Amino acid sequence: MPNVGALADSQGADEDSWRAGFEIEILATVRMVETALAFLEKSESGAIVAISSAAALESFGGVRLYNSVKAALINYVSNLANNLAQKGIRANTVSPGTINFKIGVWHDRERESPEIFKMAMGRNPLGRMGTPEEVANAVAFLASPAAGFITSANLVVDGGITQRLQC
Repeated sequence: MPNVGALADSQGADEDSWRAGFEIEILATVRMVETALAFLEKSESGAIVAISSAAALESFGGVRLYNSVKAALINYVSNLANNLAQKGIRANTVSPGTINFKIGVWHDRERESPEIFKMAMGRNPLGRMGTPEEVANAVAFLASPAAGFITSANLVVDGGITQRLQC
């Protein structure tokens, strides 16, 4: 399961920042998949689950590399799913929304920018942010044989914060 990157580390707009974002989000995932592929092919229930972001699904905050590379990650994994299906390997993404934990971006914002934190909380229909455990549960499900007929999906774990139809 590739799981790299952080919203806080991707605020730059220069070319070097874009290269670093591509390296971290896309190429690290490609390398991990290529490394694991021989093992996945031998498995009776091979599954790849990559972590994208709800930020990949909506336009907000102007042109941001984080949103762009996370959208590219969904596309990459979807194409993997189509290419690996005949080998019995499934590939999916999980796109978390606002997830709050002690060393995370939202925990920092709660302390440093309470108005932004309050705005994000107000946008969430469930009235709270998610937990890492809730994201982990989604990943565990998609990686498990219980999701044996699910491939090329992007499971959004965001408490309803994204305002779009999921088709």
